[in-house]
Amino acid sequence: MKPRRGVLRKIVLGLSVVSIVAVAWLWVRSYQKLDELSRVSGLGVIESIVSFRGGLHFSQAGDRASERGWSWDAYTISPGSDWDVLYFSGVLEFRRLGFGWLRSKPFTLARPFGNTKGFPLAPWLNATPYNAVIVPYWFVVVLLAAPWWWRMLSPLIARLRPKPGACRRCGYDLRATPGRCPECGLVPRRKPVRATGGVVA
Repeated sequence: MKPRRGVLRKIVLGLSVVSIVAVAWLWVRSYQKLDELSRVSGLGVIESIVSFRGGLHFSQAGDRASERGWSWDAYTISPGSDWDVLYFSGVLEFRRLGFGWLRSKPFTLARPFGNTKGFPLAPWLNATPYNAVIVPYWFVVVLLAAPWWWRMLSPLIARLRPKPGACRRCGYDLRATPGRCPECGLVPRRKPVRATGGVVA
């Protein structure tokens, strides 16, 4: 059983590394290219995943488009461009540490980034109503590195856990004095013992 666990652990750690490298590549590319993976659902809603400026933008826009399958497009972006080249109208509800949320209702005239010059790179993403949630790549990397965090922290967690027969508060050996810890005075909790008749002793 242990050899199988070891092999499985190595596979998970290997997949984690491959995923992190792939996401890191997309992260760097997102400052040079806008990559868009999108489709139109049977309800006419444009569903898209956009890689742009250090984050993944998950959005749903409009309700009148013709149904189609998934397609991928890429656009060159100019240095220093921001979310204003994506979202021309709507309301910026939240933006912090790379996370964001934008939305727009039909016939809205709000400009989330003021009166910007130029035209959005993917104007169909602004079809109303729309909702866009932005997740930064750094957060994706942290999640994908979870197996490595666990590998590094598990020995520390094992050390912090009280050993059998030790005080839960201070770690003192209670084998000689199981009723009370002579170091800190803690009285250990005793598990109820069930008698043979089903009555708790």
